[in-house]
Amino acid sequence: MSTNALIALHHPESECFRTIYLHWDGYVEHAGKILVNHYDTFEKVLDLIDLGNLSVLGETLGEKHNFSDHVDGVCTAYGRDRGEANSGHEVVEDTIRALVQNGAGIPYLYLFMNNSWLMCKPSQERNPKFYPIPKEFKE
Repeated sequence: MSTNALIALHHPESECFRTIYLHWDGYVEHAGKILVNHYDTFEKVLDLIDLGNLSVLGETLGEKHNFSDHVDGVCTAYGRDRGEANSGHEVVEDTIRALVQNGAGIPYLYLFMNNSWLMCKPSQERNPKFYPIPKEFKE
């Protein structure tokens, strides 16, 4: 069974959020750790978001590869690697509350905002709050 996540980037100049869906291993010990250690600048996160929805989050974006032949440590994207249409990022043009509502039913939501990663569990909390990803996941 998969652990899904939503990965979001806040655009301070436009006050919107770009989001992508992650299918596998969205739990903080995996996805959270990769995000804080390998996608630690606005530019790197923007490149990740521009890749679109992901089957697997890797330490690097990598190059186009066969979707069925996952490469360890490399992102596997539905659009780039499987050729799926409509698998790019979505834009949420509102508040953090709208972002959380957009992630309803998803176990983990990761947000890159003000040059740091935050997380919440929208499907597990009545009034989800964002918290920094635990420091023990920073290498």
